[in-house]
Amino acid sequence: MQKKLMLPYSLAQKALRSGWIMVDGAVEKSASFVVSEGREILLKQNLQQNNDQIASKEQKQQRVLQKYSPEFNFLTNCIVFEDENLFALNKPQGLAVQGGSGLKYSLDDFLLHLHQTNPAQYPLRPHITHRIDKETSGLVIFAKSPSIATMLGKLFETGQIEKTYLAIVKKPARPPQEALPAVLTCYIAKKAFKAYCSNTQQDEDFKLATTQILPLTSLSRQQTLDFTPETISEGSPQLDKSAEGDYLLLQLQPKTGRYHQLRSQLAFLNCPIVGDAKYGFGDFESNLKLFATKISFTLPLSSGDRVYNITLS
Repeated sequence: MQKKLMLPYSLAQKALRSGWIMVDGAVEKSASFVVSEGREILLKQNLQQNNDQIASKEQKQQRVLQKYSPEFNFLTNCIVFEDENLFALNKPQGLAVQGGSGLKYSLDDFLLHLHQTNPAQYPLRPHITHRIDKETSGLVIFAKSPSIATMLGKLFETGQIEKTYLAIVKKPARPPQEALPAVLTCYIAKKAFKAYCSNTQQDEDFKLATTQILPLTSLSRQQTLDFTPETISEGSPQLDKSAEGDYLLLQLQPKTGRYHQLRSQLAFLNCPIVGDAKYGFGDFESNLKLFATKISFTLPLSSGDRVYNITLS
């Protein structure tokens, strides 16, 4: 029995890479292999079903792009830096970087929107290089080519990218200089969508996590509610001991990238972030007060190293 199978090039390539195609009993992975008459070809996966699923997913994504076009146009205005290699976006709170169940749309959909609506500027769909929590707002970096995405991925993986956050926390009972270490090192394990901190490595799931902590100033309840990271300029003053308020603004620089690292570490110090119901401070009429405000790194381009210091302003 002969059957003609119409597949997109990308799926045919995936089938070859994955070893789903056998010719005369042997797995064939070469895209340049020419099939001759009389050869026996076996498909180890239902590629037509795979193709139909991909087509269904693409149709659903196009409906999302059409329905939320105004939201994606707004996100275009959230781009705070761009050059030929990458761009940085000030992600609004409540927006996920990648899609998932129960989400209307994500930044991943926005990247396709950019590619489809402005192919001259984005000839390729931009690439996600890292993520921040859905409830965290602030800087996210996207690569404009696969090679730049690979470079950034290696920089993130090897800790060569410096990230700075601002957070508002419950003020400790003791003076901040005593209650908060300049460098917090502990072990973090992810268990059931929550991070747990420990001073010791209880088992192999606990990974070393390090964060630099700098108190900036005290804030009142109203100042906390009204706070936006754009109100803090570069070189903010150190902690004002005379400032009044039950909340504390911190500058944070994580040196590792553990799951919910900043949120869990501050809760571990009994200074949970304002608005963080998961880690003990949800009884506040505010969203999570955690903001990614600066990213610094050096990109090793063929034309020479390029230094990036990207901020919200």
